[in-house]
Amino acid sequence: NGNSCFQYQQHSFIEVYRSSAFSAQYNKNMTEKKISILLVDDDHGIVDSLLLYLQESEFDVHTCFRGDEVIDKFRALKPDVIILDINLPGQDGLTILRTLRSESTVPILMLSARDDQNNINTSFEFEADDYIGKPFSPKEVVMRIKAVLRRGAPKSTSE
Repeated sequence: NGNSCFQYQQHSFIEVYRSSAFSAQYNKNMTEKKISILLVDDDHGIVDSLLLYLQESEFDVHTCFRGDEVIDKFRALKPDVIILDINLPGQDGLTILRTLRSESTVPILMLSARDDQNNINTSFEFEADDYIGKPFSPKEVVMRIKAVLRRGAPKSTSE
């Protein structure tokens, strides 16, 4: 029957179309890159708790515990964001910040004691994007990361 052949061909076309649409959406989702974060702190307790929270918030997190390893890790990983403690063994966070700024505009959020105004001022003078005092809420850290990323995202212009 000519009609059943037409229906079969139409059905096949729809199935191929749906399959292609599904495949395209699946491939898009599979290729979407998670935001990568380099988390640098020598306090394993802080790293463990923040790592868990950041991973649950769908970030791809890499850790570093020594200041003298940060630059090499940064160059190898090319993270989207860096969370950087100031007081680190090997090399201090402010020196690392200065080095990073000489070669990159990656968003950097500094971590340190809340009451140390000198570190806060120096962090911003060395072009940190944000400063988070300890102790902190992991949720606040996630919100600050998202805010820094929003500020760096390209804006569409309306005519």
